[in-house]
Amino acid sequence: MSPTPAEQLQPARPRPRQINTRHSPLGRWLALLFLLGLGAAAYLYWPLMQRLGSELHTDAGERRSIRLADGTTLHLGSASAINADLRGRTRQLQLVQGRVYLEVMLDGRAMEVTVGDARVQVFGTRLQVARHAGHDELVVLNGKAMVIQRGEQRMVSAGERVTFDGASIGPVLKADLKATDGWRIGQ
Repeated sequence: MSPTPAEQLQPARPRPRQINTRHSPLGRWLALLFLLGLGAAAYLYWPLMQRLGSELHTDAGERRSIRLADGTTLHLGSASAINADLRGRTRQLQLVQGRVYLEVMLDGRAMEVTVGDARVQVFGTRLQVARHAGHDELVVLNGKAMVIQRGEQRMVSAGERVTFDGASIGPVLKADLKATDGWRIGQ
């Protein structure tokens, strides 16, 4: 069969150009350096991002006192961050980083402070909760509080402290109350 006159008049299709799929080593190195730089920046600025993402926070070197709607006063230490939810039958605080000194106003509802994987049930009126590198700490100045973590719990009374981490809760020890309260009053 011979081609029709219309088929003879159509121009020949150009041959598709092959795409070069080889990547240069320089491009791979640049992509790797970019990803490493992005990872390093995220690692270095993670504490700052956590602070800025929290409801209440302080910058490095700053201290701040905040009175919540229920009458509780929070004293935030330097580079600290906390979230607060006062709705419902249990008032809930989440210490993201740093330290907070609480003067709890008793109003008939329970108060709970979440610190990492642990919960602190507050039965007193004055206490401090702090996040340190490698462990967290509860110091009770007035009243009582209970640390609960992974089925383990410790009751801490006025003048006592306890440390805890992701694995366990340490023993209850006598607290140095002057050192505990010193940062808050500028000593």
